[in-house]
Amino acid sequence: MTLGTLPDTVQAAGVEAKGKAMVGEFGLSVRTLATETAEKMGYGKDVKGVLIVDVDTDSDAFENGVRKDMVVTHVGGKPVATAEEFRKAVSNEQAKSGVRLRLTNPKGGVWFIFVTPKK
Repeated sequence: MTLGTLPDTVQAAGVEAKGKAMVGEFGLSVRTLATETAEKMGYGKDVKGVLIVDVDTDSDAFENGVRKDMVVTHVGGKPVATAEEFRKAVSNEQAKSGVRLRLTNPKGGVWFIFVTPKK
C-alpha cells in the first residue's frame, strides 16, 4: 500500500537538487509539504508550506532554533506553499540582508525568526 509519494525535487535557498538536499545560502533545504507527509508527521491538513529537510549547523537559521521537520509557512510576511515559492522569496533583492520566517511544528507552535545568509 502506498500512502503517497514525495516530490523528487528539493529546493535549497537558491539551489535546486534532484533526490537529495543541498544547503543554500541561508543554510536551509526544503521541499514542498505534501498533504500525505503533513498528516504522517502530525501536521493538520490545512498546513501549507515547505518542509525543512536539512539545516546547516553552521548557519544563522540553526543558531536561531530552526530544525529539520519544521514547516516554513511564510517568508517576509507572505505565504509560501511550494519549494519554488520559497526559493523565489529568499532570492529576491530584499532578502540579501536576511528574511523573516514564520515556522510551525506538529504541536501547533508558531515562531517568527529573522535569519541572515551565510557570509
